[in-house]
Amino acid sequence: MEYLWAFLFKLYTEYFGLSLLATFGVIQAATGHSGRTYLFIFEKKIHGYIFAALTVVSSLAGFFTWNWRNPTGVVEGTQQFLLFCLAFAVALVLSFLVSSVVRTTSENIKIPGIQYTAVARQTTFGAKKKG
Repeated sequence: MEYLWAFLFKLYTEYFGLSLLATFGVIQAATGHSGRTYLFIFEKKIHGYIFAALTVVSSLAGFFTWNWRNPTGVVEGTQQFLLFCLAFAVALVLSFLVSSVVRTTSENIKIPGIQYTAVARQTTFGAKKKG
């Protein structure tokens, strides 16, 4: 019985990790494209796009080779949905945290093509400290 729980935990963490990697990359690509700098963690858009491509392609490779490495049908559809939603929420929080740390540690970040305002330059932590 303990072996079964360890096996399921391995599958769940692998699926969660692949989902987290994919959603984090998609969030970076979307924020780089939209100009929402409070979630963007890179100095240049191209770096964000390269990071997004690497993370999404590697996670998709993991998803497409899932049945070669793991038995089919162990992680059911509802479990996949819940793990994906949890991974998206964690990726969103992780994006906020990492972008805040990057923005507070590096001064004068300029992304070509993005207009800055006083509000757009604020970080999540900076807005909470001041407000």
